[in-house]
Amino acid sequence: MRKQTLNLFLLLTACSLFCFNNLQARHNSIVKGSVLETGTKIKLIGANVQLVGTFLGASTDRNGQFIIYNVPPGKYSIRATMIGHESGQKADITIFQNDTVEVFFQLKESVIDFDPLIVSASKMEKQLDFTPNSVSVVSESEIRNRASLRVDQVLETVPGVNFIRDQVNIRGSTGFTIGAANRTLLLVDGVPVMASDTGEFNWDLMPVLDIERIEVVKGAGSALWGTAALGGLINIITKSPTEQGKTIVRVTAGEYDEPRYEEWKWTDLPLQFGRVDISHSRKIGPLGFRFSAGRHVSTGYTEVGDFKRWNLTGKLEYNFQNGSSWTFYSGRGSTG
Repeated sequence: MRKQTLNLFLLLTACSLFCFNNLQARHNSIVKGSVLETGTKIKLIGANVQLVGTFLGASTDRNGQFIIYNVPPGKYSIRATMIGHESGQKADITIFQNDTVEVFFQLKESVIDFDPLIVSASKMEKQLDFTPNSVSVVSESEIRNRASLRVDQVLETVPGVNFIRDQVNIRGSTGFTIGAANRTLLLVDGVPVMASDTGEFNWDLMPVLDIERIEVVKGAGSALWGTAALGGLINIITKSPTEQGKTIVRVTAGEYDEPRYEEWKWTDLPLQFGRVDISHSRKIGPLGFRFSAGRHVSTGYTEVGDFKRWNLTGKLEYNFQNGSSWTFYSGRGSTG
C-alpha cells in the first residue's frame, strides 16, 4: 500500500513539472527597456513598470533599465510611474510567443503638494495641524494670484494682521507706536530684519518674486524668539537658487480711481502706478545664487504722494559635502 502511494506521488510530481515546463515554454516572452527623465535624460532608479490589467511588472535598476519575464502573448498597455514625475503609458503593444519587446519611457518631472511644514512656531519642522500656536501660511501661488506690489499688501489679507502706516501689527499687539519699538518680530529666513531704533521695515526692499512662502505666528513667542515677538512674528522664507538657470520678469501697472469728491481732485492728469521686477537664479556646482532688481513708481493718489523707488537684492548659498550650508543675503533700496 505504501509503495503504491509513493508511486502515485512521484507520478503526480512528474506531471506537474512537465506541465510547468510546458507553461514556461509557452510564456517565455520578455519586455525590457529603460525609464529616463524628460529633458535631463537622467536615469530614473526605482521606477515601476507594469502591464496594465495584470500582475506582471518590474522596477528599474541603477541604470534605469527593467526586464519583465514570462509575458503571455497578447496586446497590452504598459505603464511607468515614479514619485515626483508624471506617469507614462504605451498603448497597444503586441507581444508574440518567444518575443522580445523593447519599450522606452521618458517621464516629465512634476510637483507633489504636501501640507506645509512650519518652522517659525517651534524652531523645528512641524505640520501645520501640530503647531502649538495659531499659524497662517501664505503660499507662493497665493502671492502670485493676488498680484500684490509689495509684501505688506500680501500680509494685509492675513486674518489678525493690520498696518498703521508701514508698521505691522498682529492682533493689535503694538498699537499706535509709530517710530517706537515693535512687538511683532519680522524675520527673513529666520533672521530679524526690523530696524532696532524705529521698529520699521522698508517693504519695497523685498521683491515678491523671491518669496517662497510667508509664515505668520499669532500670539506670544518670546520664549523662543525674545521679547520682540511678544505679539507674534512674521517669517518671510525666500526661494533657494534653482538647479538650472531661471529668469523671471514681472510687470504690474494700474490706475487710481477718480476722487469721490470734486474738492479732492488735485490734477487732471491720470493717476497711475507701476512696478517692474526681474530675478535670475541658478547653481554652479556647490554654489547657488539669486539676484533681483525692481523699480516701483507712482504718481500717488493724493497730492505730493508721488515716488520713484528701486531695490536690489542678492542671495548666495554654498552647500558643503557634509550637508551643512552657508547663506548670505543682502539688499539695498531707496525710499524716495
